[in-house]
Amino acid sequence: MNHIFTKPTFILIVIAIIFGGVYLYLATPLTINTNLDPRFDWPDETANYFWVKEYAQTGQLFLAEPLNTVAKNQITPGVSMSELTVL
Repeated sequence: MNHIFTKPTFILIVIAIIFGGVYLYLATPLTINTNLDPRFDWPDETANYFWVKEYAQTGQLFLAEPLNTVAKNQITPGVSMSELTVL
C-alpha cells in the first residue's frame, strides 16, 4: 500500500509545525503582565527609550564607555576616528 505520508514527509511536516509555532510565539508581542516593564518588541524602541531616559536624567546625549580606556579610544559609534569632530 502506497502511503501519502512517508516517514521523511511526516518528519518534515512535524518540524515545519514546530518551527511555525515557535516563530509565531516569538514574533507575537506579549499581552500578559510579566513584570518586565517597559518591554519593547523592536530594537529601535529600546534605543529610543535608552537615549530619552539618559537625556532626561543627565541632559546630555553623550555616554562614556568605560571599556574605551582599555581599548585605547578605539570604540566608536560606527564611524572612523577621522570622521569624528568635536563641536
